[in-house]
Amino acid sequence: MLRSSPTGDTLHFALNVAERIQKDLGKSIEVIDLRSLVPWDEETVYASIRKTSKALIVHEDRVFGGFGAELAASIAKKAFRDLDASSSVSGHSHARRLPQSALS
Repeated sequence: MLRSSPTGDTLHFALNVAERIQKDLGKSIEVIDLRSLVPWDEETVYASIRKTSKALIVHEDRVFGGFGAELAASIAKKAFRDLDASSSVSGHSHARRLPQSALS
């Protein structure tokens, strides 16, 4: 399983990608819509990571120095042992293409 945490308009993009991957590859993706950034729903995110062992953060900000980077840092600090790979961040500069490594 792959988990994605989008915020804003990228939610629709993430849901479409999740649907296509389910249809084409038979893999399911859990999409979490963080409606609030302060406070953000840490409990839901960490529960999903414990369940899926993955984290892909999709958001509309810059990758470097954006909120997604802050999420990735928090995930690395609090959920590192639950991940089977490092978390990945997809931001504005490449919001339309997901890294291939995130799909495996």
